[in-house]
Amino acid sequence: MPRCCRSTKAPARSREPSWCANSLAPLDDKDWLESKLDRRLRRVAEAIRGRVHADIGTDHGLLPRYLLTSRRVERVIAVEKNPGPLARARRELARFKAEVRQGDGLEPLSPGEIDSLSLTGMGARLIDSILRAQPAKVPALVVVQPNDDAHWLRTWGLETGYHLRHEELVQGTWLYEVLVFQQASGPDPAYDGLDPEVGQRFGPHLLRRQDPLLGQRLSRDQALFAGLNTNDPAVARKRERVERALSHFNS
Repeated sequence: MPRCCRSTKAPARSREPSWCANSLAPLDDKDWLESKLDRRLRRVAEAIRGRVHADIGTDHGLLPRYLLTSRRVERVIAVEKNPGPLARARRELARFKAEVRQGDGLEPLSPGEIDSLSLTGMGARLIDSILRAQPAKVPALVVVQPNDDAHWLRTWGLETGYHLRHEELVQGTWLYEVLVFQQASGPDPAYDGLDPEVGQRFGPHLLRRQDPLLGQRLSRDQALFAGLNTNDPAVARKRERVERALSHFNS
């Protein structure tokens, strides 16, 4: 960490980065944050620990604040594209060791600048496009919480050398998926012995540990497809995929 953040002398403000000007938040702020942070973001936060973290599409800045007050990271770069949320993030993070940057996706970052990355509350295809747009800026640890179609991100991991280390379903306004990827070489062992398509679609870790929320989802899908026209090839394919997933799930 730069010495400007540790010195007992008053630093020269003209030289210090904006994020060094503020000390870590008081610990009692963590209790307030825990009351505001929903369960999906708490699960995201629990997967992150390191030195420098970037939160893309930070909006209200609650996740960066929690990471700093809980001492899970030393510094946060919060990225926001739109002027309104950008101003809100700057206001909310003003007294924290966080730097707020305006930009689209990973554009405001430099290669090698961060140790970990989070993208939450977005569509899976948008997250996928952000990660693929500037791969040199993607760090070794990536935590994502898409609002839909998480299989797009499992495919991203398989195609780019990021192993799926952990995944879970979190009940909230709807059923969220939190996925944790770590850069690694070789085939991803999470998919060993699984039907590749089923693993990517429904989650290899969720299937292996017979996650109850996944079981409920599969049962609902099975009932839904049972009442639909099986002469439609698309419907027939989806139903067959759910049946294969249930076979893995119950084995």
